[in-house]
Amino acid sequence: MISESLERLTRKVEQYDNTFRNPNLSKLELLGPYCLFPDDETPIADASIRWDQEWPNSRRAGVYIIFSKDGTLLYVGKAWFIGRRLADYFRNELPLTKDRKCRVLHDGWTSTPMYVVTVAAPKDSRFEAAGLEEYLITELKPCDNLRM
Repeated sequence: MISESLERLTRKVEQYDNTFRNPNLSKLELLGPYCLFPDDETPIADASIRWDQEWPNSRRAGVYIIFSKDGTLLYVGKAWFIGRRLADYFRNELPLTKDRKCRVLHDGWTSTPMYVVTVAAPKDSRFEAAGLEEYLITELKPCDNLRM
């Protein structure tokens, strides 16, 4: 399920890295999974980054990948600042309390988002985010991307 989806994603990022990138460039940095709803029953016990901690690679350019609870790949997007872009999708539940919960801002998802994985481009080649996004969309065919 989700672990299989993460393995497939990791293979595709490695394939992109080995096929399309100059071997002298720094490696892409894949981080996650980040759990949006850690209080719910989560299939991944080792999702060490959880809501309301900082997004993985939040201040970096790159790609973010959103999965549902069952591991369905929902969406791949790119951002110049990953954390800022993810804040357009997910925020703290209001009113703010000490046990802040994640609030999904858009209701157009095929199923409820549960996990976020990020892939940061090297700081000296931020432009690579666009190519990686397009590659992952083409290869993985996320159900909620509109450009298919």
